[in-house]
Amino acid sequence: MHKLPANLPLTPRSRPLTLAGLRGFEAAARLASLTQAAYELSLTQSAVSRQVQGLEEELGVALFVRKAREIVLTPEGREFLPLVQQVLGELDLGVERLRRDV
Repeated sequence: MHKLPANLPLTPRSRPLTLAGLRGFEAAARLASLTQAAYELSLTQSAVSRQVQGLEEELGVALFVRKAREIVLTPEGREFLPLVQQVLGELDLGVERLRRDV
């Protein structure tokens, strides 16, 4: 398992899981790029990076291996991605239904 670096200040579950973190992770994983994810989400690259880091801190595992200008999913990230995509897809469908019915 890919553990987070020891210098991170927060322990798992010391901050809430956020929808923004899940969306940032999903976009970055799908696009294999924090920069492209930021463009898609209309955020800065550093904002997406902070979202992903917050999610990693919450989960207590690294979801990406960060290299010089590249991110690669860890085994934990590859395992987590389909669940996140399913949850976000269902949430988006539910929101669409609610908006349609208003």
